[in-house]
Amino acid sequence: MKKVLKIILGIIISIVVLIGIIQLIPVKDVISSNPFAISENNRPLIIAHGGAKDLFPENTMVAFDGSVAIGVDMLEIDVCLTKDNILITHHDKTIDDMSDGSGEIRDYTFEELQVFNFGDGFTDLDGNNPYADTIVSVTKLSDVFEKYPDLLYNVEIKDSGETGEKAASILYELIIEYNLGNQILVPSFNDDTINYFRDLTNNSILTSSAREETKKYIYYHLAQIDNLVFDIKYEAMQLPLSDSGVNLATKAIINDAHRRNIAVHYWTIDDKEIMKDLILMGADGIITDRPDLLNEVLIELGY
Repeated sequence: MKKVLKIILGIIISIVVLIGIIQLIPVKDVISSNPFAISENNRPLIIAHGGAKDLFPENTMVAFDGSVAIGVDMLEIDVCLTKDNILITHHDKTIDDMSDGSGEIRDYTFEELQVFNFGDGFTDLDGNNPYADTIVSVTKLSDVFEKYPDLLYNVEIKDSGETGEKAASILYELIIEYNLGNQILVPSFNDDTINYFRDLTNNSILTSSAREETKKYIYYHLAQIDNLVFDIKYEAMQLPLSDSGVNLATKAIINDAHRRNIAVHYWTIDDKEIMKDLILMGADGIITDRPDLLNEVLIELGY
């Protein structure tokens, strides 16, 4: 029994020593200057989720105008591709939830989508829909870029497969056309789509980690061997508060990412106390449906 315990103790000591050695491995910045990260003690970016979808019909120009009026740093926008290859700002691949129409976006031309009210599915904080009897038009991504050339953007590609690749190509063309290369962050939950975008752009446009990339980084972080993650192709991680029972809102995760100059943004945060906690931890950005509340928190904290 004593021999077994010695062997177990030896293994534990070896693991601890190995982890200690791994921690001494130097890491280098993924990027020298990251526009989506903040310097120490600065406030996080106010990122309007879908253009503040608790306050306005999400992913519409009404929402983007409203968010800008509130005062946000960054618009979080979802994009899908129409039948005639126009990128519209919309969360789902169908129009059922937010409009008075139905069907796949890819089956409609942009002109055909104009007959629908994309404010039909909106409910305000009082439980009402002030846009039910009007037409909130579908929005082209290019129109947003043209109207707000100085904002930061988080543009998520929702399509996948061949359509996702086509959407990625058109998004890149728009980024070049509107000279937004230093103002845009491109995420996608689909690893294949985001890797296609990176290859297409030769990694010239900053991206956020996709699902499997995020999982890998978090697993390595929890094992205290994140120094061994060498193939990082992203400049930001956008995280929920938790996933599969694992708490992702920790100062340790943020600090580890910051060692590589990776920005950390959290979604979707609509509670003032949680906002405060994340700010004090050093989160670089807070993605929220309530940028008005986040503004209040920042004022309360003296920013």
